[in-house]
Amino acid sequence: MTMIYVLGGGGHGRVVLDILRCAGTPAAGLFDDARTEALEDTPVLGRLADVLTHKGAVIAAFGDPALRRHWADAAEKAGLAHARAIHPAAVIARSAAIGDGATVCAGAVIGPGAVIGRHAIVNTLAGVDHDCIVGDYAHIAPGARLCGHARVGADALVGAGAMLLPGAVVPPGGVVPAGSVCRA
Repeated sequence: MTMIYVLGGGGHGRVVLDILRCAGTPAAGLFDDARTEALEDTPVLGRLADVLTHKGAVIAAFGDPALRRHWADAAEKAGLAHARAIHPAAVIARSAAIGDGATVCAGAVIGPGAVIGRHAIVNTLAGVDHDCIVGDYAHIAPGARLCGHARVGADALVGAGAMLLPGAVVPPGGVVPAGSVCRA
């Protein structure tokens, strides 16, 4: 069995640790530059850069897409694989595709033909309907809804409770404010 390491001990790191535990594949350890004590009963094995000397798979658990990208790239260059964190209480259509390093939280629903990019986050109770595309490192925040054929570019954020109507497009790096509605 491959060892899974979580990078980052902040709020999203706690969520990823919980997802892995709920899925029956608890993390072997956590790497973080600010934390030295265990988090969610998971030992801190060192600073972030220390993971680069390990073997196994990592999940870059940072809300900030630039940090996720930086550490995911560093891990890949060091020969580490990327694990996914998919909560068992998420509903994912058989024809959906989930990229390496992605996180799908509890209560998320991902519809048929949807594509979730590498290292993207589909947060708690978010919905990504049929034929949507969520770019690499994008973040669909808690309770956000993407209607069919919506497109979210790389590094973009769809804020909590926001809704993308059918065919709406969010450009790379774009931000849809919490609670707003984005039309095609």
